[in-house]
Amino acid sequence: MQNTTTSQKTLLFLSYGGAHPYLLLPIIKAMKNKGYKVKIASFTSGIQIYKKFGYQVISAKDITTKDDFRILKYGKILYQDLVKSQQNIFDIEETIAYLGLSFNDYVDNIGDFQIAYDQYKKLGRSEFLPLTLIKRIFKLTCPDMLITTNSPRAEKAAIQYASSVNIPSLQITDLFCNYERYQLNATAICVANKVARNNLINNYSVDSERIYITGSPDFDKFIHLRTQLSKNKISIVRKKIGLEGGQKYLFWNDQKTIITGTSKKTFERNTMISLKNLSSLVKIVNQMNYKLIVKCHSSQNAEEFLNWCNKNNAIFANNAQLSDYLLISDIVVGMSSTVLINAYNLGKPIILLNQTLEESFLPILNYKGVKEIESLSQLNKAINYLKNIGEISDSIGDGNSVVKISKLIDKIIKLPKPNLERY
Repeated sequence: MQNTTTSQKTLLFLSYGGAHPYLLLPIIKAMKNKGYKVKIASFTSGIQIYKKFGYQVISAKDITTKDDFRILKYGKILYQDLVKSQQNIFDIEETIAYLGLSFNDYVDNIGDFQIAYDQYKKLGRSEFLPLTLIKRIFKLTCPDMLITTNSPRAEKAAIQYASSVNIPSLQITDLFCNYERYQLNATAICVANKVARNNLINNYSVDSERIYITGSPDFDKFIHLRTQLSKNKISIVRKKIGLEGGQKYLFWNDQKTIITGTSKKTFERNTMISLKNLSSLVKIVNQMNYKLIVKCHSSQNAEEFLNWCNKNNAIFANNAQLSDYLLISDIVVGMSSTVLINAYNLGKPIILLNQTLEESFLPILNYKGVKEIESLSQLNKAINYLKNIGEISDSIGDGNSVVKISKLIDKIIKLPKPNLERY
């Protein structure tokens, strides 16, 4: 029987880890307030973010059993590889289940374990498409609609599977949509601004009728905070987190992926490279009478960064709200990350390290108050340049994305629900 009220409709929100849950959390709250049933699926580092806000989460370990012999066997093999490479692991059981489900599909697709494993050792998880994981989640949740983000594995598989069983989907993108590996076949694609919309149309031939300029939920909070900014507000925040009132602060945003080399742009997940960059950075920052604030990526080893900060008289930003540290910072430096966009939406000047600049982040260079540098040796010149640009009045988004996206979900979900036997 077709559902007729929002309370009978089930929305499946699905995302991986990193910052992706923050794109969905405001929408989850809005749709629950409208009376929809909400189911949340997330994996690895994303789980703890949702749980921090009091939500129950379906994860990979929830949909595997002791009878999944091959899946768990593969998961343990790949887990041991992670241990050897000293990668940060949040939940052993979840990691084994997620990797096992993903790699099992990969082996089936390749047709041979050894060939698949050799490819994995060379390419990492970039070629995974965990459809079995997604099918099990859909069967468990029976959603009327999928809402997801733009990660290239679980989210890509979710959109692909939803399309195959005629379930409408909505994809909330981040950054400026300059990427090739992501699934762009959702019923509706929400983008931050016209730049992102034009990239999808001109570079990836996405039908313009499926693209909606909504802004980004992750950016809204910072746009709203900006309207409340005052010297007194910044002074209060500095006191709250125990920082000096008259001191200038430079915020460094690190990433789990460091790009080394200029031609091959080889990716290395190596904390030591990050800490080497920081050692060069802190000398320059101190010479310019700034104090360094450091934030590492959620998948990096936070303890190593904390120890480094303690030894080098720097401030470790992972122990408090990101918005507080961005508010009190005078300038923000780093790599391709939504953190930098959030800082920009607070009116902070941005310096981008070119060695780590991903294709998807290039359009931000066209905004006033953003400076690109080739290496940290150019940092002092960039800081001096940005001191003289005046107030930054631009923002990326208008702060109303939650209202726009929730109305779009209302509109799309009026489509008839498919036969559940299709799951």
